Amino acid sequence: MNADGEDVTASYDITYANGTLEVTKKAVTITADSDEKVYDGTALTKDSYTNTALAAGDSIESVTVTGSQTVVGSSDNVPSAAKIVNAD
Repeated sequence: MNADGEDVTASYDITYANGTLEVTKKAVTITADSDEKVYDGTALTKDSYTNTALAAGDSIESVTVTGSQTVVGSSDNVPSAAKIVNAD
């Protein structure tokens, strides 16, 4: 519009150029929980975990957590094979 409020679009030779929209992956960290106990001859395992925030509507359906410690000492409790699903 000009100063008088008139549409002057026809006075221009308009060229349109596309922009780019990109969605990148969201980083999420899944951390296997830690635990401890006094030696009793049985294995210590812990299959629970925590995670950083997921996108709205997403949830973790499953995570495999493998770790076992029977004797005195420590070892890794390892999360893997996460499956994240959307409510839709």
